[in-house]
Amino acid sequence: MMADDEAAANVIPKDDDESAPSNANTDGMVKWRGNFVPKEEAKALRHVFDELKDHFGHQKADPMVRVNVASLEHPGSGPVWRGNLDFTYQIDGEHCNLGFIGMDVCVDLIPKRITKDGELLLKDYGKTWIYVYLPQETLNKFKQYVKTGTGWSVRTEGT
Repeated sequence: MMADDEAAANVIPKDDDESAPSNANTDGMVKWRGNFVPKEEAKALRHVFDELKDHFGHQKADPMVRVNVASLEHPGSGPVWRGNLDFTYQIDGEHCNLGFIGMDVCVDLIPKRITKDGELLLKDYGKTWIYVYLPQETLNKFKQYVKTGTGWSVRTEGT
């Protein structure tokens, strides 16, 4: 059972009901999960993460999101290019950009390799890294969205 303070800490305010430090320039900013973010970004963050809408998931409706290439560069040699994507959500008739997407995943915190003595072979497992599984159907849908939005295909060889 949680104490009232703990439960209140997990409530995400809908508006900027916490005041900013007096020296902070927060014009056009609102609080989201303890951080000041632009209002448009907060709207998209609430839509995708708090309300769990328009995310990629198993047996979910297609999300209302467009994948965009934010930057793309060739490191100078080899066939691999490096780049960043961003995502444009259509929320209540407005376009909202985020550098994030929501996606259903399974997080596995059970160690996979243990010595005969019962010790973990994976250094810092569960502290600095974990296994995350993504259903193939969700991955395929995301790859389709990347191809449609950017014109580039996602390759998964070597992963």
